[in-house]
Amino acid sequence: MSILYVLIHEVDEGQAFWEKEGEKFLSPQERERLTSLRFQKRRQEWLHGRWVAKHLIQRVLSDFGELTLSEISIENRADGSPWVFVKGEEVQGELSISHREGWACAAFSQNTEISLGIDVEKIEKRDPAFYMDYFTDREKVNRALISEMSEEMYYTFLWSAKEAVLKALKLGLRIDTRKIEILLGGFDTISRSFACSWFSISIQVLGVGENWTGFGYIREQFVMTLACHGIKKSEPVMIQEIRL
Repeated sequence: MSILYVLIHEVDEGQAFWEKEGEKFLSPQERERLTSLRFQKRRQEWLHGRWVAKHLIQRVLSDFGELTLSEISIENRADGSPWVFVKGEEVQGELSISHREGWACAAFSQNTEISLGIDVEKIEKRDPAFYMDYFTDREKVNRALISEMSEEMYYTFLWSAKEAVLKALKLGLRIDTRKIEILLGGFDTISRSFACSWFSISIQVLGVGENWTGFGYIREQFVMTLACHGIKKSEPVMIQEIRL
């Protein structure tokens, strides 16, 4: 069984939260990275993402014993993906981080044979060109079958899932998003999301079409999605949400 550990956190206080938390949880390498971030909003989002990811790693990696957050260092590989070290030792596994307007989430798996990506997006109205340019014909047709979602929620959800796939591929927005197709199920699948539970989604990627596993979650005015590549279809998957 593949276990995907997830932690989701919301900050209402904004600057006040970081004045209280400070930067004491950062490693020396992370402090150096922070100095390169010029804008306050970007600094706060980056700090929030690191704070959430470190709490997740701290809870999952019990083999290292009791860890302080500063003993966990989240650096970046050449492709930009997170790279975890504990007390200077590289940690085997896959980590993904996302943040948006006071929300931050992180996902971690100790399965080194998979890649994963997590994304959080705010549900909001977008320019009509957005709907035309970034989605497949089948995704647009499928919109009519998902009456439980508003247009804004539906397309925000699909966009978030595409972002999660791009993180799993470690490509960013360097490929046409129409090469990634996200299909949602019927009423039973969608209705479970409003009960605050993760639900499955179908992911197909042109050229990388095998063994994709996807999940979605809707909380208030935000959607969160998780995309994994490399989990065999016959292998059970469990999402274990860590709570602070």
